Amino acid sequence: MGSGMIVQLASGGAISWQWAVLISFVAAVIFVYVSGLRGIGWTNFMQAIIMLVGMASVGFLVSRNYFGGVGRMFETLAELRPTHLVLPDTSGNGMFWYASTALLSGLGFWMWPHLFAATYSAKDENVVRRNAVILPLYQLAMVPVIIVGFAVAAKGAVDPSFGLKIAKPDHAMFVTLLDSTPPWVVGLLGAGGLAASISTSSGLILTAANLTARNIMQKGLLPRMTDMQVARAGRGLVVLYTAVALVFAFLAPSMLVNLLIVGYSGITQFFPGVVLGLFSERPTKWGVISGLVVGLSALFMFQFGGIKAPFDLQPGFVGLILNFATVWVVSAFTEPVDDARLNRFKSALSDGEVA
Repeated sequence: MGSGMIVQLASGGAISWQWAVLISFVAAVIFVYVSGLRGIGWTNFMQAIIMLVGMASVGFLVSRNYFGGVGRMFETLAELRPTHLVLPDTSGNGMFWYASTALLSGLGFWMWPHLFAATYSAKDENVVRRNAVILPLYQLAMVPVIIVGFAVAAKGAVDPSFGLKIAKPDHAMFVTLLDSTPPWVVGLLGAGGLAASISTSSGLILTAANLTARNIMQKGLLPRMTDMQVARAGRGLVVLYTAVALVFAFLAPSMLVNLLIVGYSGITQFFPGVVLGLFSERPTKWGVISGLVVGLSALFMFQFGGIKAPFDLQPGFVGLILNFATVWVVSAFTEPVDDARLNRFKSALSDGEVA
């Protein structure tokens, strides 16, 4: 959807959103077929440089072009549209829901399978350590993006005709760039955004296809499959899963945010097992499994069962708390991990030296 929006706006509306999404669909499939995980990594590297440098400069230049600086922009916004400076709560979920959802998303970020796959592809542990330090810095690119959003709101309050140019809130950034920066800057940032959207979607689809081909087909349904057959099946599933995403983009585009929140609520239930498994010897297999069952059950009960979560917390966050408690309690009453397995694990974490 993001790729389609960029293509549509970059063409000045000459390419419809539907055709733009189809173009992005074809581009994503070809990209995964040709590049694989290595190509996704290099694309992420290049788009990170473009977005960090580009947004760090353009984000502040927009407020300067329109208002002479960030300070004056916020003064205008506070005067004409003060509601843009407070947390919106149009859904009535409340501050506790918002805070718990943000915390849940932060804890669950590294639990996604495609990030595990990227970690396993590192040539050594130093790459993993370096990425863990550098990757969070990319979030700094969000600051100028937010400032542009405030600048657009203030500009729309001062000049209503400018606001009419923005058909959807998602178009605000690109419309503003077209209005206030040279075409080559728009093209460069559009290329960075397009690379980000295609490489991210490609990473997700590639991981989903490979997990299905190996874990479900080879390890379950068709145990006689060779590794080459698994690779071919994974490539075929890339097309299938991309097509499924395309159907959702066309038929249910408004579901995107809810799908993402529910996805984070579910995937974050792996957090207790992963983190406690790394920093403590106490968790057991049955403790982690029980925690997952309890956490996911609580999520479904509060999210889809019509039962309100306590203190207006996000359902997945409540499940995470119960998950942690269950892991500790069940682990205390089940057989601990055997010493041989613990020693192998410690050896992998300490460059072959068993603590």
